[in-house]
Amino acid sequence: NPPTLAAAAMAAEEAAAATNFEVDLGHLLAYDPSHHLAAGAASSRAELRDECLRKATELAQAVANALFSLPATEGRDGPLVRLPPPTNRLPREKHLPRPKPPTKWEQFAKSKGEPVILAGFMSVFIGSAFAWV
Repeated sequence: NPPTLAAAAMAAEEAAAATNFEVDLGHLLAYDPSHHLAAGAASSRAELRDECLRKATELAQAVANALFSLPATEGRDGPLVRLPPPTNRLPREKHLPRPKPPTKWEQFAKSKGEPVILAGFMSVFIGSAFAWV
């Protein structure tokens, strides 16, 4: 009986909980919510870099361990796994675009009830007939 995707994801989360890491396999992301760099802990830039590299290595290993705990199928190019849906919502890079105000022609056509000709198409949608002409 092969393990289901949900059971494998739960096993990955339990493995991450043992190390106090949060693993989101949907985004291939791991982070440690309890880790904070102390203000005076690193006396030099080299020690700070070494601490960051050590923590990054631990987190990358947690993602790899979680991936290898998922059920795999054999594909043409090697083993394949289906990632579970993401558990964290990532922010957008940019804001949603604002809706563009209607042009003067669109305002005029709407006030007169004229059909609007779609740009790039030779067809016209007649709203009253609910059909393309």
